[in-house]
Amino acid sequence: MLERFISFASSHSLLNKEDKILLSVSGGIDSVALCKLFKKAEIPFDVVHCNYHLRGEESNRDEAFVTNLCKEWDIKLHIVHFDTNDVAVSERLSIETAARNLRYDYYQKLYEQYGYNKIATAHHLNDQAETFFVNLLRTTGINGICGIPLCRPLSYSNSNCKIIRPLMFASRKDIVEYTKDLSFVFDSTNSSDDYLRNRIRHHVIPELEAIRNNFPETLQKSMTQFGYTRDFATRVIKDFFQQEQSTGGTIIPVPRNYSETELCGYLYFALYEFGFNLTQIQDIAKSAASSGALFFSKANMLLVDRQKLIVRPVVQTNDEEIAPKLSFTVLHRKKTDIIPNDPNVAWLDYDKLVFPLSVTKKGDGDYFFPLGMTKKKKLSDFFIDMKFDQFTKSITFVLRSGNGDIAWIVGHRIDDRYKIDNQTVNILEVRLDK
Repeated sequence: MLERFISFASSHSLLNKEDKILLSVSGGIDSVALCKLFKKAEIPFDVVHCNYHLRGEESNRDEAFVTNLCKEWDIKLHIVHFDTNDVAVSERLSIETAARNLRYDYYQKLYEQYGYNKIATAHHLNDQAETFFVNLLRTTGINGICGIPLCRPLSYSNSNCKIIRPLMFASRKDIVEYTKDLSFVFDSTNSSDDYLRNRIRHHVIPELEAIRNNFPETLQKSMTQFGYTRDFATRVIKDFFQQEQSTGGTIIPVPRNYSETELCGYLYFALYEFGFNLTQIQDIAKSAASSGALFFSKANMLLVDRQKLIVRPVVQTNDEEIAPKLSFTVLHRKKTDIIPNDPNVAWLDYDKLVFPLSVTKKGDGDYFFPLGMTKKKKLSDFFIDMKFDQFTKSITFVLRSGNGDIAWIVGHRIDDRYKIDNQTVNILEVRLDK
């Protein structure tokens, strides 16, 4: 196992002598195996343990175990505590996403404070197989079925620090055999079938292993080939259909003489980074021969303009640090629609708006027509009527139509000129993501 570990890390250039390495250790069997391998290979490393406070006393037991392990092996340890449930509720995230965001934010802090440039996690081949089926069922496309990358930047803004998976050569059986003389903790939630990943682990993978003894290793070879296909297709599109940047946005050429299915394949790779889903890509392909069709992802809008697509952010702002996070959806008006009674959701008449929209702070002399009123009102007077204190005023933004009109005081009131009425055909739903 040790020789395979060293060979794998070397052949994939995961580790270098000058690296400052941090191991993410939960106390479970996989992360303890990773610690043992690093220790036996005499590779210097420190440890980080995240206590998410999701499993009551079990969470504290795990922390105590990792603390004792690091004392026994004389390893520097970083411990962090998260109120994961509270963050998930306040930010409207799943527990898994909230935990990941908290973890990666803490990794960034450790990178800034201590200079760790490699953070190793204990993902292995069975994790990879489970991820394949999870992503397959969630229809995440080729990027999803390529699985967990061996090495990736910590974040889009930090490519100096890498997340590495040096256990990706080993199966769960290998790890169980390697740790038979070691202690570790067991996460009781891993035995529950309440989670999709666990159901795949308990019921799907064993059946496939019964058919093919080394199924995780075999699947990994196929996933590697999927990765080659993805990377090649992405490179070909960039080389032969070069995108241009202009003041209007990103211009993406539409190839001629492609069948609809070929065009969908091209658009899948060309538009993936902009957040358009499969259904939207299919609709864009059908509209590509015409002009004027508009499509929205959460953050971007796409205009079909003859033999090209123009993609640009739905919202433009010069205050990105503190500007609110808004998501956009275009809805077709139905007679049965009920306008949401939620200050964080605005329904605006899509066809009355001018694009691109923008998010700004209040300007001097700004006014709008508050919903239900026929006379304009200065924003400063509206703020007084609402009894906004100075702090609330300072963090209040407005969503403007492309003609400069205020369409929504974000989180508070829409403009009457852009309300939904009997003539409304299309609705732009704008949601404030807190």
